[in-house]
Amino acid sequence: MEVTISTENEIKYSISFNGASYILPSAISIMLDDGRIIGKNPSVKKIENKYVNNTVDPLYGINNKIEEQYNELKIIFEDNYAVIFRVYNEGFAWRFETSIVGEIAIVNEQCDFNFADNYPVFFHPGLSESFYRLQKISDAGLKPNYSSLPILIKPENGPNILIHESDVLDYPCLSVKSKEERANSLSGIHPFYPKEVEPGGYNKFNLIVKDTEDYIAKTTGKRMFPWRLIAFETEDKDILNNELVYLLASENKLPDTDWINPGKVAWDWWNAMNLTGVPFKTGFNTDTYKYFIDFAAENGIEFINIDDGWSDSFDLTNVTDKLDMEEVTAYAKSKNVGIFLWCVWWTIDNQMTEALDMFQKWGIKGIKVDFMDRDDQIVVNFHERLLSEAAKRKIMVNYHGSYHPTGLSRTYPNNINTEGVRGLEWNKFNPEGVTPDHDLLIPFIRMFAGSMDYTPGAMQNYKKDEWRQITDRPMSQGTRCHQLAMFVVYHDHYKCWLTLQQPMRKNPNT
Repeated sequence: MEVTISTENEIKYSISFNGASYILPSAISIMLDDGRIIGKNPSVKKIENKYVNNTVDPLYGINNKIEEQYNELKIIFEDNYAVIFRVYNEGFAWRFETSIVGEIAIVNEQCDFNFADNYPVFFHPGLSESFYRLQKISDAGLKPNYSSLPILIKPENGPNILIHESDVLDYPCLSVKSKEERANSLSGIHPFYPKEVEPGGYNKFNLIVKDTEDYIAKTTGKRMFPWRLIAFETEDKDILNNELVYLLASENKLPDTDWINPGKVAWDWWNAMNLTGVPFKTGFNTDTYKYFIDFAAENGIEFINIDDGWSDSFDLTNVTDKLDMEEVTAYAKSKNVGIFLWCVWWTIDNQMTEALDMFQKWGIKGIKVDFMDRDDQIVVNFHERLLSEAAKRKIMVNYHGSYHPTGLSRTYPNNINTEGVRGLEWNKFNPEGVTPDHDLLIPFIRMFAGSMDYTPGAMQNYKKDEWRQITDRPMSQGTRCHQLAMFVVYHDHYKCWLTLQQPMRKNPNT
């Protein structure tokens, strides 16, 4: 890989790989609300180079050790800013650094990707949970002209090219769109900072943005900005082992990590509590969850998940009458099974100290936080704030209804998993569900970003023309071997078993 940096009038980068040019000169800059544009008419003050050859030991993940090798070029400019460029064997990345006194508001960040041709690209035309749309880079007329990250570009007879970001802290997430005014080009876009929100969406679990400010972020003027990265892999299979997102993330901020343990999960929500042949009425009650705990203990499953319904969704201290949480948690502890509790994100944001202290008292091992469904600066900051507070109480976090991973599981390893994918749960509430084709794509696109809360393990399996959406008796398209293979292939540290508990307890040979 060869990267060329230009600083004449604008800061631009271009990339060739194995002698062929794939990305032509592409501009990067940051516009502030006072009219300054960081990166326009740049004046170089100093240049620093370094080479790093290091080994990283992840707490958990797809590799026990990660070799980290890169060349770094840091260009320090007049006007109190710098740009850091890195070239790895796995790809290229850059980030801005500013040294401006006081607070700044960012109106826009320019991230251009000008390709050498109109290559095929897999767009993800939804925030985090849609099918992929195979199109050409210049297909700006397709609606929506939008893709959340990561995306995969597939030049004919060329390498795989992936665009993503890492170390997104106190800043909104990056997405891309086809650039209507320039052929073969993508441009970065960000959500504006919310000014007004109100509860809405399913059961009012979301906070819907009604109005925004005219900037994307308000932040300190002395900081590092997120990494923007472009990965290159010649072979499809090598995408599965590319750890560039993890390597670019900030290092672990937690002093103690011995209590963080990934594992499998028995899940209540998928089958809508439809257990048969049991001597009690199933539901959000003590007997039902003791049953789940017994199943988990018998089958070496580390956790159970108690989903929506265990408490008032908007007051986590108001526990359902028939569920004795202290009895259930004590029983789980006696069986060496951990418990994760589901909650609405803005509820726990409002009750963070009170709720987390209560969970710690009960001995809860983790929480499943849901319905963020946004990637603006407010929601990004919520993710970090909750991880920090949860870690103080040795509580793991599974972010469901969340945007794509950005390396946060390295910075806060108690971020045990992140959804950011159209998972198997869609078979319960959407007539399209998910397909085996989709399941085969996501390891090579979405999984590049990090672990994904897909929730495999549906044991009611049908051919496509026989499959139906049935909310309380959900089924999957494909085979059981397909379902089991996802447990091996998918990068997922909180693997939910779906329909196994009932058939396995009735007939262990099922």
